[in-house]
Amino acid sequence: MINDLKMSSKTGRRSDYSYGRTKELTHGRLVQNHVNGTEIKRTPGSRGPADVTVYKNGSPTYDIQSKSSRASSQSSNTVSQRDISKLISHSKERGTVPLIAESKGNHGVIRYAVSGRKMISY
Repeated sequence: MINDLKMSSKTGRRSDYSYGRTKELTHGRLVQNHVNGTEIKRTPGSRGPADVTVYKNGSPTYDIQSKSSRASSQSSNTVSQRDISKLISHSKERGTVPLIAESKGNHGVIRYAVSGRKMISY
């Protein structure tokens, strides 16, 4: 979409929304490739407990909550405990595996929300 690529006149970079959206899709693709998933879908506006869902053979399998920040940013890239709890409840209802993806710049980690065990590091 053209609006997603709009540059911020103040910073000369893509908007924070566009940056976050790109990272959500990156996290979804990383999980999709790791588990041989067949499809990824992003939650419109990232308003629900999960930002991205990875599907295998037409069924939702992994729900991902994504948090990212630019390398130069001082902001936190950590998902809150409240958001983790919401994701876990949401995933239990849907029968999916809840994952937390946190990144700063070009580095990040995707973990299982319940155990905290690392699934992917990049």
